[in-house]
Amino acid sequence: MIDVGENNVIIVAPIYNKIDKLAKIENFISKNTILILNGDVCYPYENIQEIENRISVLDAFIKKYSAHYLIGNKDLLYLSNNKYNNFIKKWVDRQKLTLTIKFNNNTTTTILHGGITKSMKSFDDLNTLEVCFVDKIDNKLWHEYYNGRFGDIISSNPNSNEGIKFFNHSISLDNLSYETDKLYIIEYDKYAQLKYYYV
Repeated sequence: MIDVGENNVIIVAPIYNKIDKLAKIENFISKNTILILNGDVCYPYENIQEIENRISVLDAFIKKYSAHYLIGNKDLLYLSNNKYNNFIKKWVDRQKLTLTIKFNNNTTTTILHGGITKSMKSFDDLNTLEVCFVDKIDNKLWHEYYNGRFGDIISSNPNSNEGIKFFNHSISLDNLSYETDKLYIIEYDKYAQLKYYYV
């Protein structure tokens, strides 16, 4: 868990192959920004060299801003085939599955790629690859069952080209930027007040 302190928090939707958007994201970053990128740099999968190039650029960006990258389901799906190389696998393996932010008003927000199941009760339960894939439970969106036990959650499931979707205790952020060319961003101040926009 990260205490926000005097910082703001920027959470970026899955970046996919839109690495060029990093230059626009830089316009919103200050020395007081906690930056979180929510996965899927390995998609589209077809060209391994392109994936390596995207990761190299993204890794330099992450180091420059002490940012956090959360593993996405597309990253894991890419690694599930036999065509990946060690550079990509080692990079993905070093990334986190979830990250929780504690704000100055004592609320928390957990960021993850997929969702949570009914059986996940503690933060330790979130340290599983399953959180990258959860989409529906009993044919309903996982958001409809979520009761706020981990604070608010920002997720990338379900994805939609219609933009950000708000639920009772969660937000779905993925807008399929590889199709829409709009990469959504949520920004929180230190008291968990949010605004959103796209680049």
